[in-house]
Amino acid sequence: METLYSLPGCRVDRVTHGSSAPAAARSRRSTERNRKPSPLPRHIEIRQRRLPATLSAALKLARKRAGMTQAEAAEGIGIAPEVYGRMERGGVLPSVPTLLRMCLILGSGPHELMGFAEVEPRQSAPGVNTMPPA
Repeated sequence: METLYSLPGCRVDRVTHGSSAPAAARSRRSTERNRKPSPLPRHIEIRQRRLPATLSAALKLARKRAGMTQAEAAEGIGIAPEVYGRMERGGVLPSVPTLLRMCLILGSGPHELMGFAEVEPRQSAPGVNTMPPA
């Protein structure tokens, strides 16, 4: 213990904890030691980590291929334009129902949007990218 300062009737001490390393470094080390190995194969972990960037690039290509603005795509999908913009920038991933609506509105399959296949040029007639009546 180190005395920082002392006044009559009062003393302020600094308490040191067994290590001279900063708290953040101590915390990081214990986390690394206690980390369990992932049950997923490495190639799946990598693909999962890259999913936001993969989806964002595919969304942008599919939207441009459909000839839509972000606002038009968001309106068709039923989400706020700000949320769609975040998805296109890789900041947010869609829920499964939202992904389904994206596929229908943008005329792309989930395999394209999730990076299992390239976004193909449009081969169908305009107007096919609307959702069927409920």
